[in-house]
Amino acid sequence: LAKELDTSPIVEYVEPDYRVYLLDYEVNDAYYTDNEKNYNWPQKLINCKSAWDKGLFGQDVRIAVIDSGVVSDEETVFPVNFSDIYPNIAKGYDYVNKTEIVNDIMGHGTAITQIIASQNNNSYFVGVAPRATIVPLKMYHNTYTYVSDVAPIIKDAVDKYNCDIINMSFTQGTVKSQTIEDAINHAYEKGAILIASAGNDGKDEVKGIKTIYPAGYENVISVGSVNQNNEYSDFSQRNDSVFCCAPGEGIYTYYLHGTAPNHSWNLSIIQGTSFSAPIVCGVAALIKGINPDLNQDEFMEIIKNTAIDLGDEGRDIKYGYGLIDVDLMLKYVLTDTKDVVSPILNDYTDTSITVTNNDNLPQTYTSIWISDSADGNKFESYTLECGESYTPKYSFDGTSLTHYLVSGIKQLKPLATPKSAYRVLE
Repeated sequence: LAKELDTSPIVEYVEPDYRVYLLDYEVNDAYYTDNEKNYNWPQKLINCKSAWDKGLFGQDVRIAVIDSGVVSDEETVFPVNFSDIYPNIAKGYDYVNKTEIVNDIMGHGTAITQIIASQNNNSYFVGVAPRATIVPLKMYHNTYTYVSDVAPIIKDAVDKYNCDIINMSFTQGTVKSQTIEDAINHAYEKGAILIASAGNDGKDEVKGIKTIYPAGYENVISVGSVNQNNEYSDFSQRNDSVFCCAPGEGIYTYYLHGTAPNHSWNLSIIQGTSFSAPIVCGVAALIKGINPDLNQDEFMEIIKNTAIDLGDEGRDIKYGYGLIDVDLMLKYVLTDTKDVVSPILNDYTDTSITVTNNDNLPQTYTSIWISDSADGNKFESYTLECGESYTPKYSFDGTSLTHYLVSGIKQLKPLATPKSAYRVLE
């Protein structure tokens, strides 16, 4: 039948409906009473605080987690002190049961949600982007699903749910699927950032060097795993598709133990590239706080120029370009360049600054105000004729405010040394 269909003029291509599996590696025993455990080590290792200090928390960024759903806020066995993930959960969909109820009976999707968007007021840890919005798109009830189920979800993530970033901690194995690749290319063309787990067969000499998908597709960022000592995790895939790495070993989250109704959510140590990918998703959300239009190519370029090289010089099969580092990313994105239009920046009067166009042609500028106040950040674009001036103003109630001026929000090239206004609280 497949051969017959393939000869039909109305059929574009025919391929098997491959199984798609969650990339879950291992869940270790739970830890309850050891308060000396460094639960936040991944966030510290990649310097998330550099973004948080600038008021960048992933706010207004929507991240699709295509996975096993997320724990319900009605789940009585889920720890009360972790209820702070719920304000960050948007309406999603269960593609298996055709319902908006996306309760997680596996634990995988909930763990990924915690890694990305746990708020900063719980007793254990804070997510990489604690104000990002998670859109749970549930595709699993068992250990696998099919390509034909996953492809429409990837498209819906951008077309229906307006997601900026897509986390794919699953694998269809080593065989490429045109159906999945078409869906990924569709999301890429719509401006989404697509991030996937590199794979967990690293310990196997044969399987460990194979490229798995969707991580291996051209328009996907494939993420490998490192441990707390910046060492390659021996389970992490090693091949030419690995683009970068992030913590994926010894990760603390609540995880599901047992099956309903005899189950519990316990603080656990988990590992796998499934949990490296959402860390990079969270970082992408932080950087989009500076550039809301950040796309896949731009984000990949930032990674290339800022990742900490841990393996062989340059890109290698274990670490890719290296370890994600938020602080280095911010310095790169907000660094002056020479080949830009140079406006006149006057001193602040309270929180105001005046921009004058000294170029012979009209210029479009974007002012980026980064505040530590509840107001968060503000972006304002304006066009000035030759010699024309403009004073963008931004009121805030925090302790500091930084103004960055760029020639185009997509270029990520500030035009002058940023100036800061500080307000001392009495």
